[in-house]
Amino acid sequence: MERSIVKAKVKVKGLAREIEDVVLVDTGAIFSIIDEELANEIGVKYIEELRKIKLHGICCEVEGRLATIEMLTVEGVVMGPSTVVVTKLSNDVKKTLKNYQVFDKFILGVRDIVGFTIDITTGRLKWVGYFIV
Repeated sequence: MERSIVKAKVKVKGLAREIEDVVLVDTGAIFSIIDEELANEIGVKYIEELRKIKLHGICCEVEGRLATIEMLTVEGVVMGPSTVVVTKLSNDVKKTLKNYQVFDKFILGVRDIVGFTIDITTGRLKWVGYFIV
């Protein structure tokens, strides 16, 4: 059976510039993950020192830092500023992302998809809005 993946079109805006691409949605990751090369390119604001962070769904324990990006837009919906984990993604992880035909320097976590549901027929996110309980 082929592994189902979820993709989303995102715009990631930093202090210096922004990028727009289709990325993998990791429904097992709390924070979105950004490769340090891209973080340096777009400009992020670091909010803590380097520490070990577990990437359960992808592989292992890596070193990373929490940082903020200026603005995140998911499937055309402005989500606002976001806290992300900056780490050096391995070549194996980047290769896997490329095989999934998604951008290899950013992985979208569940904190950044509040208000979306997953359309399992298309493997894409669908905006349903915020629910107040």
